[in-house]
Amino acid sequence: MDQTAGSSHASCNSHSRAPGNSSVSGSESVSGSESVAGSESVAGSEVEAGGIGVGVPDAAGGHAEVLERLAALEQLPDAVLVLQAERDPAGVAFDLRVRYLNAAARAQRLGAGRAVGGRCSELWPELARTSAFRHCLEVADGGGPAAGIIEHTADHMGRPCGAEYTVTAVGPDLVLLVQRDATARLRAGHDLAAAQVRVRQLQAELSDTVARAEAEAKRMRVALQDALTGLPNRAVLLDRAEHALLRSRRLADPARAVALLALDIDSFRQINEAFGRPAGDTALKTVAARLLASVRQEDTVARLGGDEFVVLCDNIDAVGLAKLRARVVESVTQPLTWHQDDGSRTVPLAISVAVVMAQDDDTVDDLLQRVEDLLQRVRIGDRGASTGAVR
Repeated sequence: MDQTAGSSHASCNSHSRAPGNSSVSGSESVSGSESVAGSESVAGSEVEAGGIGVGVPDAAGGHAEVLERLAALEQLPDAVLVLQAERDPAGVAFDLRVRYLNAAARAQRLGAGRAVGGRCSELWPELARTSAFRHCLEVADGGGPAAGIIEHTADHMGRPCGAEYTVTAVGPDLVLLVQRDATARLRAGHDLAAAQVRVRQLQAELSDTVARAEAEAKRMRVALQDALTGLPNRAVLLDRAEHALLRSRRLADPARAVALLALDIDSFRQINEAFGRPAGDTALKTVAARLLASVRQEDTVARLGGDEFVVLCDNIDAVGLAKLRARVVESVTQPLTWHQDDGSRTVPLAISVAVVMAQDDDTVDDLLQRVEDLLQRVRIGDRGASTGAVR
């Protein structure tokens, strides 16, 4: 050993040895030197840093000054490792030997007490399969500083653990690997991703629920509404009439009776035959809209089929029924106008109207039958009918 190497040996030992600390056994020979129980010999020198034996090359290797400064790293919360490249005959780094671990690194890694002088690939095979190991080799071969994240284990909930790291060259063949725990950040990202997945699942479930609700609503509309005009159909009319009759019997008030107004379009067939089905559909939709605009808010306008419409009037007396009939006749018999490719068309609308007031013993079927019978008499021009056709 030359004088410089011996000086370095003495200086490092006096600087880093602490009372009660001893060098670590289980070292291996490096650079042709033999190992000694309780210490590691590298180019004839040895030191201890924070209780871990650190092999120090001679002054010609240029490592002594770097390693003498490592005691300052002992109290850092980040794990710090100094690694020395091992090279193949072509001079390319293929493995790393541990030269130093600070207290945080020793606390994190199993077997750290026997690590100094050992190969990373043998000590920690899992580390040798990470990007951190690859970056260390690249930096040792002259690459610039590198950084990344190692994800290694997962907790019982499947959340990741890991560390972020930086790698820099600190001397000939020496690299400094600094690791900082990134578990909180990784788990936050994992939890956020899991939450986003759950949100997407809930959105899909909500979309399915909405689709089913819309399908059910459509089914109900088909079952309860007239497809062309959107008016309630016969089933809805009968149900509402049943409730209206029950309420009327409880009240027993002639001023709040139940009545039906039935109407059909006398000119419907002629419009269909002369101008086609689209014109007939326009007539039906126009009559439906005019009826809705003429009746009271509490009345129910229904299409029973074909060109027949019925209005259920609840809480009405004879005077109110006569006024409602007059409004319906005035509105519905306005000329009908629609547009075709060859221009607009306008035709008169002729209708027949019949109205009946519910009697005490009427059922819904009785009431509906009476108004339809009366409407048929109006159609054939029976002057004895209680209401007449509007021609």
